[in-house]
Amino acid sequence: MTMAFLRNVIIALVTLFCLPFLKAALVTQVIPSTVDIGLTKNLKVECLFSRDKSSPLTFLTSLTLSHSGSKIEPDYIDVLSINNFDSQINGEIQKNPNTQVFGAIDNRNKSFLGIQWEYPKVDSAGAYRCEAHGINQMGKPVSEFSNGSVNTIYPDTKQVVDQLQKLTQQVELLQHAVNATEAKNNKLEKENKQLAEIVTQTQEQMNLTTRQLIKLVQRTKTDPNRYINAQNVLFTSSSEFNGSRYLLTKTHGNTNYLFSILTCGLLGGYLAEIDSAEEYNFVRDNLLLGTSYSAVFVSGTDETQEGVWVHNYSKTNVKYLNWGPTEPNWGRLENCMAYYSAVNWFYVDISCGTLYAFDSSIAFVCEVPQKI
Repeated sequence: MTMAFLRNVIIALVTLFCLPFLKAALVTQVIPSTVDIGLTKNLKVECLFSRDKSSPLTFLTSLTLSHSGSKIEPDYIDVLSINNFDSQINGEIQKNPNTQVFGAIDNRNKSFLGIQWEYPKVDSAGAYRCEAHGINQMGKPVSEFSNGSVNTIYPDTKQVVDQLQKLTQQVELLQHAVNATEAKNNKLEKENKQLAEIVTQTQEQMNLTTRQLIKLVQRTKTDPNRYINAQNVLFTSSSEFNGSRYLLTKTHGNTNYLFSILTCGLLGGYLAEIDSAEEYNFVRDNLLLGTSYSAVFVSGTDETQEGVWVHNYSKTNVKYLNWGPTEPNWGRLENCMAYYSAVNWFYVDISCGTLYAFDSSIAFVCEVPQKI
């Protein structure tokens, strides 16, 4: 019987009979303790050392993790080590691409040294021993030991079949996800192409409108009546009410509509600012009733502060709000307001972008103050 064997037996007996009654400063942690070869994804063996009053070791200088293929008569071989002087982890096993090693020594807190295998093999089984070396309060060398073990089993046929079924289901789910993603990408590509075409058309329409506007301004310099002519072509005009005329757009869905927006400004007008029930009724009764429009924009936005409606031009608070049932109802998605035919021309909140969507069912009212 060799001295090494006797030493290992003594260590094992001390570990078995003494450590259960003490709060161990050094622990060998094995997760999981049993490995299914080919099925267990990760195996971690770790030496954990924490300062403890029951331990004579007051200053840790090194940690060592050793392994023996046999648990009956262990013949330990050092696998990893770390010391307090350079904090470097040493050991040939860390060169294995399927393993990760980690460790640190901290005499003020906890120290650790460990290794983790990905899909561990049979050679990872056996006995493991952690050794902690340092000095006691008298400055003399002290060592502590802790043991752990790893068992390995080969999965039976049922386990393999169950695992294959799970993997097959996961692959099918991933394939469905890939197919759904491809479909979304194809849809986005199609929508992006359509959007690019719309942008191009809009730009062409804007360019044409700009050229028309330049010609109008040039002609107006010599013939002021052209403003009136443009007004009659592009708008239906009301009679005067409280010092203003109200103009309802005649055309929409083409470049003439953009021209209408620009002409409203040239006439000194702006989106109609409705501030009383009388003004609201005047616009509705004289311009909107009998038209085929579904929504007619007037001034008012709560884009700056939700629920606080302010006029677009004068920046004053809207004084009169005659909302339809359940309106306003779309929060931050709809920050403009319009008369709406489907609710008997009550107000609704509406997306501001709808005004520029070239939709023939959408119009706006331009308010033009009359000079005295």
